Amino acid sequence: MRQRQFNAAILRGLALLATFSLALSSASAIDMLREIRRDPETGEFVESTKNGELVLEKTDADVATFSYKSGDEKKTVEYSPENVLWIQLEGEPLETSKARVELQVGNYREALDALDEIEPGEVKSGTLVELQVLWIRCLALFGLSETEPPTPKPRGASSYRNESSPASVKATSSAKTYRQEAIVALSWFVSKGKNHYRYYEANALLAEALLARGREWEVQDAIKPWSELTKAKSETTRARGTVGLSEIALEQGSLDAAREEFSKAAALDADDPGSVEVVARAKLGLAKVAEAGGKYEDAIRILKETLASIPENAIQRRAVLYNALGEAYESADMPEDAILARLRVDLLYPTARSERIKALRALVPLWERVGRQDRADETRQILADRFDER
Repeated sequence: MRQRQFNAAILRGLALLATFSLALSSASAIDMLREIRRDPETGEFVESTKNGELVLEKTDADVATFSYKSGDEKKTVEYSPENVLWIQLEGEPLETSKARVELQVGNYREALDALDEIEPGEVKSGTLVELQVLWIRCLALFGLSETEPPTPKPRGASSYRNESSPASVKATSSAKTYRQEAIVALSWFVSKGKNHYRYYEANALLAEALLARGREWEVQDAIKPWSELTKAKSETTRARGTVGLSEIALEQGSLDAAREEFSKAAALDADDPGSVEVVARAKLGLAKVAEAGGKYEDAIRILKETLASIPENAIQRRAVLYNALGEAYESADMPEDAILARLRVDLLYPTARSERIKALRALVPLWERVGRQDRADETRQILADRFDER
């Protein structure tokens, strides 16, 4: 990957803006608003685009306010951040469109590469804040997406961070560098960006990045950004913060407290797309609590029920859940079932790259355990050839 010209320009911009609030200085015309809402007839979440109809008037952590013309009258409309996929301001470089599309489908490296194509002189002052935020999000998500082999654990022991949420992901050396840069940038963002509609997302990403490093003091540091989410107006955002805090409680062995809070979040019934992810993650947490307490049958049941409620096109979510199911089967001393769960990730969800790598790594000792050294060697070769793991 070549020298990141745009990233350097953005960092210089961060330094220049460090004494200012991360917010719009004036109303901004937009080229495109990409939104997602529940269809009242089907109940499904549907994406749609508004082109050149709106002006972004102001934002804060809980809402983005737009104005539009209705005849000779100026009207306003408010959007919750959960319903905004992206906002493209008038005058942004064309490469930002590609970066946003790549970001939405999980191609974080490609999103960063698209931003690299932007020459510093192309960035207009009125679009700088949004480009900074876009770059920070891409950087953080890329740093959380690359994996390295998890630390081996005793058979039957729960290893929540190694196998479940984005906070479990340990990055390769390259991604670790990006993650460290992201922690610096996100820390700046949350200190200056309380009036930006991505403020709570930035806090969540900061918590995930701190947890991914696995240092005891940084686990404690992650409590503050997760707690910030619990102050939001959005029920979904508050529940997301609760789930994050519950994952820390689980990691620290506070099973009863984690179970109580996961149960509350799992009952969420909000009318926005983020609620689906929060509920799935809360149920995954409940399964992990059961597994940590040695209740393997309960863990397996919860994971199966959750998978039955998740649509097939939710590839990343299903891959995470099947990996968790494989871990639960392994903890329950059911290697054949664990193999089947891990194989589902490998065969059905190959585009969920980090989860596929985790599944393949887990399959090597599982194949050996059931006496299939040939399959273990074949899996090792796949890891070496396709993912450069020697």
